[in-house]
Amino acid sequence: MFGLFFMTNQEIYDVSEDAFNWFMTTCGLKWKEFKSTLKKHYFDETITDAQLKEMYADRVTDADWAFLSNYWKSPASECRTEIAKENHSKLVVNHTSVSKSFACSRHELGNKLGRPPRRDELYIKTHTRKNGVPSSQAAPIIGAQAS
Repeated sequence: MFGLFFMTNQEIYDVSEDAFNWFMTTCGLKWKEFKSTLKKHYFDETITDAQLKEMYADRVTDADWAFLSNYWKSPASECRTEIAKENHSKLVVNHTSVSKSFACSRHELGNKLGRPPRRDELYIKTHTRKNGVPSSQAAPIIGAQAS
């Protein structure tokens, strides 16, 4: 249904195939972020579905919420969550780019330098705070690169 709607608008607005692919990718990412926010703020498997419905109110349709709630309660989802938590706990060096993607950081640095940045330059940019001090985990790595 959604694809048909956009295809009609694609014909009306003469949207290129690249723009359509970007749009669909962006929609997918936004939906993923939205589901994550919903789970974080509204989902609690210890309360009943009726109580959950009062909490999320009109944020999503009942059918979408039922699908998400059933998925989050499934063993497959719990398994994926445990794997993700374990992998995240192994993360040693955190970046300082907040929500800015590495691609955006690379593009900005490339514009500033007038050429594509090297990997070490991008690493330094994405692991250094606004005040110019590297994160504590990245400082030894950045120091080793400088020498």
